[in-house]
Amino acid sequence: CLQLIGFFAFTDGSTKCVPLTAKACADAGYDLTADFPAIDGQPYQQVKGKNLEFFLDLLSVCSPYSKTIMCSFYMPKCVSGWPNPVLPCRSVCLEFVDKCQGLLALASHAGMFRALCDLLPQQDYSPTTCFIPQGFTPSTTAVLGKYGGDSHTKRRGVLVGNFEKNS
Repeated sequence: CLQLIGFFAFTDGSTKCVPLTAKACADAGYDLTADFPAIDGQPYQQVKGKNLEFFLDLLSVCSPYSKTIMCSFYMPKCVSGWPNPVLPCRSVCLEFVDKCQGLLALASHAGMFRALCDLLPQQDYSPTTCFIPQGFTPSTTAVLGKYGGDSHTKRRGVLVGNFEKNS
């Protein structure tokens, strides 16, 4: 993820979008990604796509949004003329973590992915804030999350997500 953040932080404001060609990311919910530099002379998408194939073979059994989430972290959606990546909305990530928690926990990654979900924006219907894959319908448990609401819901005097406490 740091590589992703670094790449977009240092662009000149006009990210070049290229077709998403990694076979592992077919049907990830978007068609364009940023033009990342080659890795050891190999095309970026080819290298990262091979890495993703292993994980996606395992995770595709637990959530139809596995490709959307995993591919977005390595090869995020790109919108021509927009300087930043367009990542999935928080609700998509929460749905993925909820459905794949058992498999993610086997690799001690459930908490890390949950934390990454909390960093993603909530849907606001702007095409450049975040995106929802076509046909996405969140389950009740993923929407409510661990605390019975989104990460900004007040519970017992604490505003979860903003770390505020009532005195």
